[in-house]
Amino acid sequence: MSVRKTLKNIELKQIKFDEKIYPRSQYSWQTGYDYSESMKVGSKFPPIVVALYKRRLVLIDGRHRFEANKILKKKTILAEVYTGWNYQRMFEEAITRNIQHGRPLSPYEKRNIALRLRNMKYNLKEVSQLIQVPFDKLEDFIGQRLISATTGDTLVDRSVVVKSAFKHLAGNKFNKKDFAAIKTTQKEIYVRDQAELLSTLIKLIEGGFLDTSNKKVNDLLNKLRSLI
Repeated sequence: MSVRKTLKNIELKQIKFDEKIYPRSQYSWQTGYDYSESMKVGSKFPPIVVALYKRRLVLIDGRHRFEANKILKKKTILAEVYTGWNYQRMFEEAITRNIQHGRPLSPYEKRNIALRLRNMKYNLKEVSQLIQVPFDKLEDFIGQRLISATTGDTLVDRSVVVKSAFKHLAGNKFNKKDFAAIKTTQKEIYVRDQAELLSTLIKLIEGGFLDTSNKKVNDLLNKLRSLI
């Protein structure tokens, strides 16, 4: 199928977020909020990018712009819509576009992408180019020791991470259990401190940005009330 691009306004509710394709593992509510404030005073942002895949409009680039429009209670958003991309092309485009602009991808996100690319049979040179880490530093980058951002303690010894990373670098089949362990511990690096989390929660409540129509959100709010 040939690739086609169209520019049009699409409904926010039609856009699907696929964490297996989107390279950013964390959404910054603060960034989305800042974007929404800029939009209020007339700042213009580029269109988001989506791909039509298996009858779904999958988000490729523009998560924070998308969320900013939701905060402003917009119904539609301007988007570049691509048809004809396969799964691999969507993943490559998502990586490339998110690395080129917006909030820089974190080391954790880049390592996560690198492991996924190796599992998809990309060679080391291709991985290096996509995540923009020098080829001669790639092995060490994937195998860096994991340190807790809150305690400073070593979460996983470097040799353990390197061992798992080298399975990919050597082209062997990925062990999902190893990957899950690495993913869980690496996320500890990016846990926000308690003051920032509480400050963000207060802003959400004061601004009326919580989706109280969502059952999961309501359940969590009720749990928070009972704890307080």
